[in-house]
Amino acid sequence: MTHSVCPYCAIGCGLLVFTKGKRPIAIEGNPDSPVNQGRLCPKGANTLQLVDRNGDDVAVNHLKTVASLGGATLDNEENYLLKKLFTGGLGILPIENQARL
Repeated sequence: MTHSVCPYCAIGCGLLVFTKGKRPIAIEGNPDSPVNQGRLCPKGANTLQLVDRNGDDVAVNHLKTVASLGGATLDNEENYLLKKLFTGGLGILPIENQARL
C-alpha cells in the first residue's frame, strides 16, 4: 500500500494505492486524511482507470507533462469539449476548471 494524492483537482484528497507486483490493483480514499477522511468524489473513485496499458504492457493515455486549466469565461460546452480532447484524444491527465457553479 502506498499513500498518494488524487490528481483531479486542487483539493488534494488522500488516496491509498494497493499494488501487487508494482501494478496498482485498487485505489481507496485514505481515512487518515484530514481533507477527505476516506471519502472520494466520483472522479477520485475512478482513479485506477488512469493506469491504462496496451497489449505490450506499455502505459498509454498517460501524459503528465502537459496540463489544461479552464476558466470561468468558458461555458460548460467548451469545457466539456476541452476535457474530451485532452483526456480522450491526447491522454493528458491534469485538467482543472476553476468554475464552481
